[in-house]
Amino acid sequence: RQEIDNVWAVKTSSGSKGNGVTVVEGGMEVIMHIDELYTGSQQPVAVQKYVQDPLLVCGFKFDMRIWVVVDVELGVYQWNEGVLRVAAHPYSEDLEDTFSHLTNHCIAQQSDNYE
Repeated sequence: RQEIDNVWAVKTSSGSKGNGVTVVEGGMEVIMHIDELYTGSQQPVAVQKYVQDPLLVCGFKFDMRIWVVVDVELGVYQWNEGVLRVAAHPYSEDLEDTFSHLTNHCIAQQSDNYE
């Protein structure tokens, strides 16, 4: 498995269902991307480090969402059901292939591989 170095996910605050998410390589590219798309905009942007060498299931990137509540007495309550999301394409170093990097089902359903 190959690694991707210095990769960042840029997300807009107004995006939902995968809209407004871009995967960018390199620190300067992140700054240029934000300057190009958001200069003069009041829209907040979140930038997070892309997970290098992600855990894969059968060659596909995935994420799990599990909901918990922690009360003021530090009691933890977990919802009985969670969600497993899997990318539509096998993981690759091609950052243009968003179907291999993003697990959002609204993005995945646009792929010819979506079932």
